[in-house]
Amino acid sequence: MNELIDKGAVVSLIRVLDATGAGTRWEHLEQAAASLDGLSLRERTDHVSRALLADLEGAGSLPGDYPTAAGTVRRALRDVGFTGWILWPVSETVVTLALASKEPGAFEDCLTLLAELTPRLTGEFAIRRLLAADLDRALAIVQTWTGHEDEHVRRLASEGTRPYLPWLSASPGSPHGLLPPFLSWMPSTAIRANTSGARWRTISTTWRATRPIP
Repeated sequence: MNELIDKGAVVSLIRVLDATGAGTRWEHLEQAAASLDGLSLRERTDHVSRALLADLEGAGSLPGDYPTAAGTVRRALRDVGFTGWILWPVSETVVTLALASKEPGAFEDCLTLLAELTPRLTGEFAIRRLLAADLDRALAIVQTWTGHEDEHVRRLASEGTRPYLPWLSASPGSPHGLLPPFLSWMPSTAIRANTSGARWRTISTTWRATRPIP
């Protein structure tokens, strides 16, 4: 499992980012690629994300220059090779920048960017920090995804707001107004099955007893 983010994946990320014309030297990413041994998947994610942030800082993208980083990531999406588990540290990086940004709309745009990334690799991990930072603000956008034409984005709405996920802390509060009311018209059987498990229903019911849906 840890090898889902290995040296080859980081080298591939460097190639894709370099092709975006960002003009950045990815020296910290190169160092990260050579120092993954002994790290868990979660630790590799954080290690690569820190390296990516350091390289962006060297290019003037910090503190809080989310728009520059987001533009680079969106250009990278033109490459079909920009996919797989290496996108976990990428998504964590853009969330870090969005939360630090003073730019109006960075928070909302980051949610949109996660929706753009999620067909390549689910954004359900990185989205948790946005939920923790401002639950109501995030859910205002996440709710709109339940009717999205792309089932990966619909899945991000359901899985990203679940109370518990592997490698992650509990989601803040609960996804009020989202699930299960929308389950009946979510087209994907897999999404309905994933979000309607007994444990999720129990947690959701308990939460709603203390905070009814408006």
